[in-house]
Amino acid sequence: MNSEKAYIRQLKRELSLPSRKKKDVLRDVKELFDDAREHGETADDVIERLGAAADLAKNLSAPHRTGIGTFIGAILLLLTAIFCFGAFFFSHLPFYPSNAIGHKDAVTSITVISGFEPLWLLLFCGTVCLIAAMILGIRFIRSKKI
Repeated sequence: MNSEKAYIRQLKRELSLPSRKKKDVLRDVKELFDDAREHGETADDVIERLGAAADLAKNLSAPHRTGIGTFIGAILLLLTAIFCFGAFFFSHLPFYPSNAIGHKDAVTSITVISGFEPLWLLLFCGTVCLIAAMILGIRFIRSKKI
């Protein structure tokens, strides 16, 4: 009984899961010990079958970890969004070359209209990257609250 409590205590310390999932795992392990005791097994037999608490916790926590990769992904998406927004707005700044007609005296009113301007793709891509970066950032922050 003493080794069972020590095992569960160590498993609780080692698990890096949200609190609700952690409670479910600990409840399942306790039930496993109880069932084994009813069938004549000792706590040491169950511990031997489960393996070390640290290894079990690592295996159970692995699919739920959101680590530095998510953080780096969010930063890269944010940088991409900043680049796209900057390129879009920089391309819309008035730029008059020195040899343009009416450079200093007057501005011509010639306008070229096309059906599709590819620069709007920069605005769209920047918006998508910004939203994705926010989602990854929120996911990273929530994963750290256990």
